[in-house]
Amino acid sequence: MANQPQGATAPTVFQFQSSFEVRVLVIDNEPWFVAVDVCAALEIVNPTRALSRLDDDEKGLHTVKTLGGDQQTNIINESGLYSLILTSRKPEAKKFKKWVTSEVLPAIRKTGRYVHPEAAQPAPAEAPELFSSADQQNLQRLVWLITHRFHFKHAFVQAVWYALRAITGNPSPNRFQVNHIPPLAAELRRIFAITGTLSEAISEAEGMVIKRILRHGENAEKVLAEAKAMLLKAAGEEATELNVCLSRWDEHEIAQFVTRDRRGHGSSYADVQEKLFH
Repeated sequence: MANQPQGATAPTVFQFQSSFEVRVLVIDNEPWFVAVDVCAALEIVNPTRALSRLDDDEKGLHTVKTLGGDQQTNIINESGLYSLILTSRKPEAKKFKKWVTSEVLPAIRKTGRYVHPEAAQPAPAEAPELFSSADQQNLQRLVWLITHRFHFKHAFVQAVWYALRAITGNPSPNRFQVNHIPPLAAELRRIFAITGTLSEAISEAEGMVIKRILRHGENAEKVLAEAKAMLLKAAGEEATELNVCLSRWDEHEIAQFVTRDRRGHGSSYADVQEKLFH
């Protein structure tokens, strides 16, 4: 866990559903959230346990001024925030995620960095860095890995792009920005977990038909009903109810996207390109 980060602004307080105050600091032009505020909004009853599951680079300690004086408090970055959202099974988690992506982050990133209102003469903001062709290719490869196994591939492709646009609050046809990578990676992990579970259920259902009906002559209606129930259960699973421990290969692919590896894969994955809307 990192100690007192440098280059931090005073915290800005955002109001979630008029019930929860969420303090946000900008450290080196990146948003950091006060962990106890986030846990309260997500109704996470054991913040210490939740924070212990985060990677060291997703959390830190920062001194915040309170009515009782200076106090060290846990803070989490954007990647850590999305990890906590995925651990919450409360209905409010979805609303909180939408609030963060549609209100909080746009307020912070109006011009690529947050300019605190107390600054007398803020320096000109730098334009946010846009995705390179290699970034876009890496992202398209991840979309292909998620969708290529399904019969309704085209519908899956566009649904995945819709989810990625929604999590970043970046509508089509705008290019993705480099600062979108953490929420994109978190959302991709969630989608990998969901579609992986569904794909396994489909394979298991096919195996049931082959082994139990065709080879052993079991009652087809009974076996098909079991297979259908299993598929419906898999399709309705929330990411928070799934085993979100992805395969080593999937994690490697996401890591390559996060680190902006430019080696390429020898394909543009044009068949999974996003359908842009102007």
